[in-house]
Amino acid sequence: PISQPIRPLPLAMVWLQEVACDEEEEVLSREQARWLADVQLHGERLQELPDAARSNRQVVLNAVECQPGEFEFAAEELRADAAIALAAVQKDGAQLRHVGEELLSDHAIVLAAVSNAGEALQYASAELRRDQQIALAAIRETDALAFVAEELWFDRSFVLRSVAINGWSLKYAPQFQADMEIAAIAVKQTWWVISLLAPELHSHEDIIFAALKQDKRAIEYVPKKLMTERNFLFTAVHDNLFLVHLRNGAVRHAGESEFHGPWTVRNNVLSELRADRDFVLATLRHDGQQLEHVAPVLRADEEVVLAALLQDGNAVQHAAHELCSDQTFVSVAVAMNGLA
Repeated sequence: PISQPIRPLPLAMVWLQEVACDEEEEVLSREQARWLADVQLHGERLQELPDAARSNRQVVLNAVECQPGEFEFAAEELRADAAIALAAVQKDGAQLRHVGEELLSDHAIVLAAVSNAGEALQYASAELRRDQQIALAAIRETDALAFVAEELWFDRSFVLRSVAINGWSLKYAPQFQADMEIAAIAVKQTWWVISLLAPELHSHEDIIFAALKQDKRAIEYVPKKLMTERNFLFTAVHDNLFLVHLRNGAVRHAGESEFHGPWTVRNNVLSELRADRDFVLATLRHDGQQLEHVAPVLRADEEVVLAALLQDGNAVQHAAHELCSDQTFVSVAVAMNGLA
C-alpha cells in the first residue's frame, strides 16, 4: 500500500502536547522538591523513598551530603556516578564497598576513601592496592596493612616510608626486620615494634633508647647485658628514661614513685655507680633522696649535695655532717622544703 504523507499536527494539538509536557515537568519538579525536603529537612532515609527518588541524581547527592551511609541505597547507575561516589567516600571512606566496580580503579575516589578509612583499601582494585600513594595514605590505620599489595613489602623504599607512618608496617616486611635504618625509624614511631626486630638489634642502644623515649614499657625489652653497662645506664638516667635505686639496684620508670623489678642492676655494677660522680649527679637531679645511698665521699661533695637539695630539701639529712651544719646548705634546704 502507498504510505500516507505525514501531515503536520494542527496548532491546537501541538499546544496541548506542550502543555502536557510542562505539566509532567512541573509534577516531577514538585516531587523532587518534596523528596529533597524529606532528605534535607526531615532526615528521611533514602531507602524509604520510592525508586524514582533513588534514581534522581539531585536527591541522591543531597542525601549523601547529609548522610553518606545513604549512598548504599542509591540506584545502581548513580553508585557508578563519579561525582556522587566521591562525595560519599570523602565523608565516609567505607562507602567504597558500594561504589560501582569501574570506579574502584579511579585513583581520586580510592585515595579519598582510604584517606579517612584505611580499611577501605580492601575494596580497591588490585592495581590501586599496588599504588604507593594510596597504600601510604591507607596505612595510617593499622587494620589497612593487611590489604596492601604483597609486592610493596619487598620494596625497601616503600617500607622505609611506611614505617615512618606506622611502625607496625614492619610486621609485613620480615625481610627488613634486621635493617638498622628501617628498625630505628619504626621503633621511634611505634615502640612495640621492638618485639619484631632481629635479635641482634635488641641490644642496640639507639633502638632501646628510641623505644624508651616513646613508652616506659619498653624497659621490658632491655637485655640484661645493657643493664651492666655504665654508659647505657648513665644516658638512661640522665635523660630521665628510668632511674636506678642506688641501694638495691631496682629500676623505676620516669614519672613513677615506686622502684620495682624485675629490672635490676647487679651489685658489682651498683657499687661502682654509687661512687660515679657524674652518674650520681644525674640521679640526684631526679631523686634527691638517693643522696642517702651514694659513696660517703660524695655526700661531702658540695655540688653533689646541692643537686640533691635542689630536687628535695629533705635530702639535707643525708649530707655529710659538716655540710648539714653549713648555713648555706641549710638555707637551700629550707627554701626547697620548709620542713627541712
